[in-house]
Amino acid sequence: MAIVRMKHIRLVALESDRAQILELFQRVGCVQVDSQADKLADPEWTELVSKPETELEAARSGVAVLRNALEALAKYADVKESFVKKLFTARPEMTLTELQKESFLSEMTVAAGEIMEGAHRISALAAEKGRLENSLASLSPWINLDIPLDYTGSDVLTFSAGLCPPSADIDEMKRLLREESYAEAFLVSRTETESYVAVLYHPGAEEETAGILKSFGFSRMDFKDITGTAAHNIGQLRERIKAVGRETEEAKKILLDYAPGAAGLRQAFDALTVRLQREEAAERLLVSGKVFLLEGWAPESVIPSLVKILERYECAYESRDPEPDEEPPVLLQSGGRFRKMVESLSMVTGMYALPKYHNIDPNPLIAPFYILFFGMMYADVAYGLVLATLGFLVTRKGKPKGMMGNAFRLMQYCGLSAVAFGFVFGGFFSDIVTVLGSTFFNAEWAFPTLWVSPTDSANNGPMTVLIFSLVLGAIQLITGMVIKMYIMIRDGHPVAAVLEVVPWWLFFASIALTVTVGGTYWIFAGLVLLVLTQGYSKKGVFGKLFGGITKLYDITSYLSDVLSYSRLMALGLAGGVIGSVFNSLGAMPASIPVAGPVIFLVIFAAGHSFNFAINIIGTYVHAARLQYIEYFSKFYDSPGEPFKPLQAGTKYVDIVERGETPQKAQS
Repeated sequence: MAIVRMKHIRLVALESDRAQILELFQRVGCVQVDSQADKLADPEWTELVSKPETELEAARSGVAVLRNALEALAKYADVKESFVKKLFTARPEMTLTELQKESFLSEMTVAAGEIMEGAHRISALAAEKGRLENSLASLSPWINLDIPLDYTGSDVLTFSAGLCPPSADIDEMKRLLREESYAEAFLVSRTETESYVAVLYHPGAEEETAGILKSFGFSRMDFKDITGTAAHNIGQLRERIKAVGRETEEAKKILLDYAPGAAGLRQAFDALTVRLQREEAAERLLVSGKVFLLEGWAPESVIPSLVKILERYECAYESRDPEPDEEPPVLLQSGGRFRKMVESLSMVTGMYALPKYHNIDPNPLIAPFYILFFGMMYADVAYGLVLATLGFLVTRKGKPKGMMGNAFRLMQYCGLSAVAFGFVFGGFFSDIVTVLGSTFFNAEWAFPTLWVSPTDSANNGPMTVLIFSLVLGAIQLITGMVIKMYIMIRDGHPVAAVLEVVPWWLFFASIALTVTVGGTYWIFAGLVLLVLTQGYSKKGVFGKLFGGITKLYDITSYLSDVLSYSRLMALGLAGGVIGSVFNSLGAMPASIPVAGPVIFLVIFAAGHSFNFAINIIGTYVHAARLQYIEYFSKFYDSPGEPFKPLQAGTKYVDIVERGETPQKAQS
């Protein structure tokens, strides 16, 4: 892959042609339309131009309605596709013209509106049911009270109902009311948190009654808008709750009738999303009278195709190379024999940051290292075969695009690397071959090991693999330094490139000579060389000397970087040991007649499924970390702004061109 050369483009065309030009640009999919908001802050520009009128809000509203309708069907009509099914099912292919049929869009928009009406009806019924159930819960403790809840009393008798804390002594309260205020209290019901009490008293004794009730924590209940007894109201509430349930089921059945049309709604969602993308691009234009101004970027290779498109219209346009102070957007374009493998690494690079426009494409430079490191840490023939097969099947059947597609293509290469290192280190479901032989066949079996196993401490396996890991790390770090030299020489700084890198190589060589030949003067000479050269960019003799001395601190950085590659051995060892533990656990009950082999298979399947999954996560993260922190720190200049062309970005269908437009740039 390479960083695509970009051209800045500027276009002035008739406002009446704006929609057609933007749609053609979207079909081509290789023009990034930039915002020109900075011009609107300039008084000279604001006298000439303004923002165009667009249908952005209408497009957003349409997309939102369809999105909500699909979510409603997924929730109430169970039309949500499973993740596994989506992985192994290719998306339908359509041209942009087929996708945007107005009659179909109108039909689907109406259907989406009706679905949302049904969903709102269900939501309203759910809210009503919640209110009814709350009312039912609040009235249930009063069901044994045969006095109407709206009754307050008469000229000679006053009625009151309320709550007391559970600690209140209701019998004592009754005694005091009888003796001191000629009132009567009734305990209607009791729960762990409340006592429900009804009180009857003479109006003339209201003050005495209130004082006694207050001393027991009595809190009066207000049954607002409730008439009749609690039992009568509870019966009505229960009937209404049943009715709400029936109405809800009827509303859900209506939504079920729309379930077969979910595919059409998805297609309409994509169509309106494509329209929304055009309207968002239109928002970044400027208008002046009957013309509009567009500025942006396009790959140099597609400029001739754009010229052919623009020749159909009355317009003026220009393209130019980036200015020295400009930072064009970055597009990585694949090519060559290993295009698919290199392109799959875009997933790893993209999760970190794209390089700046004038830097170098990192994907070909990390591809062999990343795949090698992943295989070394995941080293198991069986795991690798499962991983590669899964990646192949999803890629072949589901044909995923973008980052998802790169992930499953990368999975194939990493799986094959794991298979290779599985043979090198002798791993097949860890040591399952040995365990099966000793447990069930009383035989000494072993999976063939082409070199050494990191779990074989008897043959110094861990130390051997550790040294090999550190050597691989040193090779990658030196590669990073070579790339840095290349970039500096390419940019016209050959002397700085030599001074920046070569003295460090000589210092590393001095360490090797000290270890192999002996004599500390080799390292001393290397240190002196670093002090004399690493301050080359500073001013004055003292500045250069002091800069060289401070650079000696980087020795610890290089040492730390090299030691980081010990994780290649550590993760490979951890995965092998965890798998071996599960194999041993499964073998323990294997001697039990009939049940033993079954238990073994259960533990084997569960344990290795866990080990397979957890090791994918750890291996992916640590293989990426070695690229991001140790490797990229030697040469990578980031972040670059990704190239974001106006194109038909869809979620449910794939747009195919079928000769409609020139080939768009790959990213």
